Amino acid sequence: MNKIQSAGDGKPRGETDQDSRLLDLIRQRAPGAFDLLVHIHLDNVARLVHRLLGWPDAVEDVVQEVFLSVLKHLNGFRGDASVSTWLARITINKCREETRRRWLRQAILWRQMHQPPAQCSAVARAVETEQLGVVRQAVRRLPTALREVVVLRYLQEMPVGQICKALGLTESAVNVRLHRARAALKGLLVGISEE
Repeated sequence: MNKIQSAGDGKPRGETDQDSRLLDLIRQRAPGAFDLLVHIHLDNVARLVHRLLGWPDAVEDVVQEVFLSVLKHLNGFRGDASVSTWLARITINKCREETRRRWLRQAILWRQMHQPPAQCSAVARAVETEQLGVVRQAVRRLPTALREVVVLRYLQEMPVGQICKALGLTESAVNVRLHRARAALKGLLVGISEE
């Protein structure tokens, strides 16, 4: 069960007031305010990054990018959603950027070496040899759009309303993606267990 309960207006109770005050302090450049925000949200951001990317070596860098983006775009936060939902949206975007960068690096390396990226990249070899649970493997195999909703809903335990705000989707679009993700996972789990 989530520690933060809904206040009835779609925003989590407790988090909104505390985080709003903290954001105001950061905007006023109060000493230690940003460090406190990082301390409060670091674990959730890092967990989300790891679950979306699945590459342990990228987590720290992406988390740093998330909090740098928070500082850069602090004045753009209007408070339409909770801070945790805003952080989730930033995190998702940074993970998408990292996925694109990683794909591009592998594609360039493949062209240079004329071999598949998995044979060229030490990162890819490390990921391949890492022992993963069956479910984690299946989640990783999902397309990005489906993986994001699965991670947010089932691993981060985010309510559908917050997922809508984090991904910029309607509730029906999120529910469709969740339905498709469950169907895809069912097939992937059977496939992985047969490997």
